[in-house]
Amino acid sequence: MQAVSELEQAGFLQYEISNFARKGFHSRHNCKYWHCVPYLGIGPSAHSCWNGTRFAVPASVQAFLTQPVQHTEIEDATPGTPEELLMLGMRLTEGVPAAWLAGKEHKVQQFSRMGFLRQDGARIALTPKGFLVSNSILAELLI
Repeated sequence: MQAVSELEQAGFLQYEISNFARKGFHSRHNCKYWHCVPYLGIGPSAHSCWNGTRFAVPASVQAFLTQPVQHTEIEDATPGTPEELLMLGMRLTEGVPAAWLAGKEHKVQQFSRMGFLRQDGARIALTPKGFLVSNSILAELLI
């Protein structure tokens, strides 16, 4: 919590659970993952989420160099489930649409009273205090 405060005083805003940046300089690369935007990786050990499938390229540089077509291994044939979208979206200080937590209002209110969640209009997000225990909160919200 002290780091969040000190970084904010220095002009760095927390835009996701583990990253800070000056206004307008957040990592567009990382945010693609948290928003489940399709991305394509090329080369050994690269990972992709493209055309509704999450896949990876084996780590072998030699295999990559000798094969005429990049070999891939499917890791997840159904990415972007509601649970995954909630988990990834809650990494961001912008949070998720409150509608995604319909039926969980009691838990949202409980965590809000404890200072772990905040609701801004139609969005719900973790607070800096909530980020510290995000896995426990998400486990409760996903049950």
